[in-house]
Amino acid sequence: MSADVEYTTFSDAGDAAEELLSDSAPKPDTSMLEEGKKRSKRAERYEDKVKEFVQAGFAITVRKPETRADAAALVMYGPALCEKWGDLADADPRVRKGIDYLTEGTQNPYLAVAATTIPFIIQLLRNHEQDLEVKQRGLRIPFTQKRFGFKFGLKMKFLSAVPGTSKPEFLEQHVFNDPDVIEKLEKLGIKAQRVS
Repeated sequence: MSADVEYTTFSDAGDAAEELLSDSAPKPDTSMLEEGKKRSKRAERYEDKVKEFVQAGFAITVRKPETRADAAALVMYGPALCEKWGDLADADPRVRKGIDYLTEGTQNPYLAVAATTIPFIIQLLRNHEQDLEVKQRGLRIPFTQKRFGFKFGLKMKFLSAVPGTSKPEFLEQHVFNDPDVIEKLEKLGIKAQRVS
């Protein structure tokens, strides 16, 4: 059995296309062919502020093997994260205020104090981690020979994973083997011995 097949020539197809593209047909949407939406200067400015914050986090996390995966995540997702937070800040004044609060430490003295004090306290706790372990402790009751015993201490195994802190031995070596520190200590009359 043979079937009659009708073939359309290129000129016939062009005539059909002309009919479709007449004045009554909708215009094609060319937005896909254009560059992306222009962003406001404010969105770009807040993107930069968030980027500074993310870069600070990267600088802290890339230094330690335990947090290097976090640094890699910041490299992978950071650019889009910064862009979208910038867009959100452009649209919402509360987000702008929050970003300003976090990134402009000099204008917010409370945040500046917290940002410098918290790492110091965490490093001190890490330096004395063994002293603070949970163990039997006791107090002597005044004017008697009796002792009151109790278990007390803090479990702080997480301190070694806190970015920005160092092992106490490494911190000692880093600070007290620095030639500038040794020189200034000697000027103050303090005999500095190198730490090995």
